Amino acid sequence: MQPVTQIAVPAGGRVLLAPGHDHLMLEGLRHALAVGDTVALALLFNPGGAVTVRAPVLRYTEAVSELPIR
Repeated sequence: MQPVTQIAVPAGGRVLLAPGHDHLMLEGLRHALAVGDTVALALLFNPGGAVTVRAPVLRYTEAVSELPIR
């Protein structure tokens, strides 16, 4: 794993954030997350500003089974 400060998203395109691919690592959480929780994330686009998304907390095996690619 190599940390990055940004991920390029092509205009009109998509980026898959998933285990084994590009992903977000949450650090400095105020409390532990549990399976079934939902996390609000603010994604900053340049240009475009911030977009808030809600992401479910899943078990690793559940997250992998949801992937559109295998």
